[in-house]
Amino acid sequence: FFDAFVRGTEEPDWGEWFENMGLEVTRIADETPNIGFSIAENGRVQTVDFDGPAAPYVSPGDEIVALDGYQLKPTNLTQFLKTYRPGDQVGVHLFREGRIQETIVQLGENGCVEYKINKRPDLDEDTTMLLRDWLGTDEIDEQA
Repeated sequence: FFDAFVRGTEEPDWGEWFENMGLEVTRIADETPNIGFSIAENGRVQTVDFDGPAAPYVSPGDEIVALDGYQLKPTNLTQFLKTYRPGDQVGVHLFREGRIQETIVQLGENGCVEYKINKRPDLDEDTTMLLRDWLGTDEIDEQA
């Protein structure tokens, strides 16, 4: 267990682990490509992923003004990225120390994965009791 999942990089089979408790797990991958930086409310780069796609070109404190010629606001970065796929190239226009610069960033894969856990509809009485005991409540419909 520890070698595979704690010290290693294997991903557990969550479905198998939760199945005995009467739960089913659905993996939901985020298809939004990764540009490798985040923007603060003031429009400046807040963080840069050290190994992300934009790392060689963008620094914290840069002001990103446009992507592919379209004005960028902190609130529309994710919506903008959803129109692209990993591997696409995006023109980045930024101000650094008062000078405008332009570069091209190749978008990467998004490593974010979400899981949705639902109660199985076919629970028998024994599994229902096991789930209630495990959750510590009789109200499993609201929590599962």
